[in-house]
Amino acid sequence: MTTKTKEKIIVVTGASSGLGRLTAQVLAAQGHVVYATMRSVRGANGEARKELLAGAKRAGDELRVVEIDVTSEECINRGIDSILEEAGRIDVVVNNAGVMNVGVSEAYTLEAVERQFDVNFYGMVRMNRAVVPHMRQRRSGLLIQLSSLAGRIVFPFFGIYCASKFAVEALAESYRYELSSFGWTRSSWSPGPSGRS
Repeated sequence: MTTKTKEKIIVVTGASSGLGRLTAQVLAAQGHVVYATMRSVRGANGEARKELLAGAKRAGDELRVVEIDVTSEECINRGIDSILEEAGRIDVVVNNAGVMNVGVSEAYTLEAVERQFDVNFYGMVRMNRAVVPHMRQRRSGLLIQLSSLAGRIVFPFFGIYCASKFAVEALAESYRYELSSFGWTRSSWSPGPSGRS
């Protein structure tokens, strides 16, 4: 696939709705080639997929939808491999996929805590493991970790969610130290309730 020099190949996780969907649409409208990823593209998110593709077609934007479930390393690797095969590179990954559960912290079962971390934290780890070797080889790339204000401040009834986002903040900071010497970087964005950082 031939792309203009200014275009970036961007992968956005959790693009079926909310901030992920908006991010994918805005980046595509700016002239980038965007791979909007989501779970169940032919199931629960089938309608979201159709709407994203239809909107991109009307606007003439380069937006594709790829099935990636961030809780599955196999699914991530399959999705990333398909993007690399088609586009030849990945310049930016926006780790946006996340879930927010609310409740009294002591009432959470261990399984519920694990589910929260599986998407918010381990999902990011899995995605980065899939793309960092490629970016390291190219000595170029940008990782954007979508965190939250809750990754810096704890709110009552959001304890488990906050813990998962604190973990995201810590790992993002570690990536900054470890990857900066390779000529590329990472960023952590912590939006508040309005979506503003």
